[in-house]
Amino acid sequence: MRKPQLLAKQKRQTVRRMIWILLFGAAIWSTWWLFASYNLSREINAWFDARRADGWQADLRGVHISGFPFHLNATIEAPALGDPQTGLAFDAGVLTFSAPAWWPGYVTLDLPQDGINFATPRAKSTLFIKSGHAEMRLHPGEALELQSLVLSSAAWQVDVFGDRKLSADGLDVTLTQDAEEASAYRLTASVAGLRPAATARTALRVPQAVPESFDSLQLDLKVRLTRPIDIQTLEVSRPQPQQLDLTLADATWGPMQLRAAASLQIDDRGLANGAMSFQARNWRGMLDLLENAELLPQQARPQFENILGMIANGGGNADALDIAFEARDGRLFLGFIPVAQLAPVRIP
Repeated sequence: MRKPQLLAKQKRQTVRRMIWILLFGAAIWSTWWLFASYNLSREINAWFDARRADGWQADLRGVHISGFPFHLNATIEAPALGDPQTGLAFDAGVLTFSAPAWWPGYVTLDLPQDGINFATPRAKSTLFIKSGHAEMRLHPGEALELQSLVLSSAAWQVDVFGDRKLSADGLDVTLTQDAEEASAYRLTASVAGLRPAATARTALRVPQAVPESFDSLQLDLKVRLTRPIDIQTLEVSRPQPQQLDLTLADATWGPMQLRAAASLQIDDRGLANGAMSFQARNWRGMLDLLENAELLPQQARPQFENILGMIANGGGNADALDIAFEARDGRLFLGFIPVAQLAPVRIP
């Protein structure tokens, strides 16, 4: 009789120990969560304070932390940022971040549907986005290097000075750090159903035969920077491109299609050197759009059309172009003929 009683007593003691261990673990985890949530709120406010000390506009109405026990959810009300050096500014009604409590460097951001406002020295715009979702992965460490960034959404539109200019059915963007070279990143993007607004179509005099939305809009680009993207990118200065390898840029809009590829070295001044190639279908229609948008001077149109016409005829298809360019010290050459001055490749 004693043996069963002894076994029952030992079992009760084991259960009590397990309960105490669980309670102790819960207390430790609760203390950690409270510490982490307090620290997160303090760090967000400190970051805005530091930007103000640097001369930025950096305002927010408040920070609220939730998500116990397994997540840290930060709701930032009325954030507004403005960089006086670049003239870039941003504000939103609310931003919601979420991260696992055990590592806040895996951040998920839900974008507000009531509009995100952006301003540049030239224009003010508002992005309205449905189901906007961003995921950011950071490497552990003081520098907080960016490992990956993924942005996806359903329908979105851009208003400029209150007028709708662009809309689309969806967006997918990824930025991924190279596994072997920390300062290299691959950028891929695709936009579904991009539609210029009716006012833009009218201003560009887009033919009625051209459909309302783009058939395809894709990008695949690898860029090597002067340093990895990290916390200094926001707080101090932006890393600058040193090499661009454009595998694919494709824009197809009805009868018009433009494809591009490039391999460019970028010097300290932002000037490009390397090779670029373009393939265009219905290139005369593209010249019409450029001229209507005042990106191609009317007096320069005949010269461009004659040169491109000779190239197209030489390729056997008068309506299609396949051109290889060379960039030298920021100037674009077709053979030995200078074609255009390229803008410096710089991140502001």
